[in-house]
Amino acid sequence: MEGFLIDTPDKFQQLYGKYYKAMMLYALRMVTDRDVAEDLVQNVFLRLWERRDTFMEESAVRSFLYLNLRHHVVDYVRHAKVEDKYKAFVKGEYVMELPIGEEEERFANEIYVRLFEAINELPSRQRELFLLYMQGKKNAEIAQVMHITEETIRVQKKRALKTLRKKMGDRDEMLLLFFLFV
Repeated sequence: MEGFLIDTPDKFQQLYGKYYKAMMLYALRMVTDRDVAEDLVQNVFLRLWERRDTFMEESAVRSFLYLNLRHHVVDYVRHAKVEDKYKAFVKGEYVMELPIGEEEERFANEIYVRLFEAINELPSRQRELFLLYMQGKKNAEIAQVMHITEETIRVQKKRALKTLRKKMGDRDEMLLLFFLFV
């Protein structure tokens, strides 16, 4: 479609009607909660509307929709895993899932418990920021989620790491870094 533009709400509505059901099915295959899948699909369509001037062909729109939905789903699943580990820790139920020897597993669990205890003692905004950081989110993504500047993210992340290093102790600092980046 040469000259394809999403220049009116009606054209956007047509695209929405054409792709919504298929995108919901795609999202529901990876996320079993219908409300979550719907939120993810809606966010992708919102991004499409915000960037509507950049598309000249419907095939580019279709690619944009599915790639963005995939990224949103992956981010959601990654976030949910970190959240589940944190909730399990808070309830005292956290157990590492690495296929390693019994002694190494106990040691790793101890490090994780100490790490999550230290994270739990951070101020709430630093804790939220740091958990997003542990999920692999970039500063720009964290800034967008938390509605603060990237500079504030850098400063708060630096403060959180400094606090965690103090709480974890020098001998565990390398292990802390290992667990954060594995």
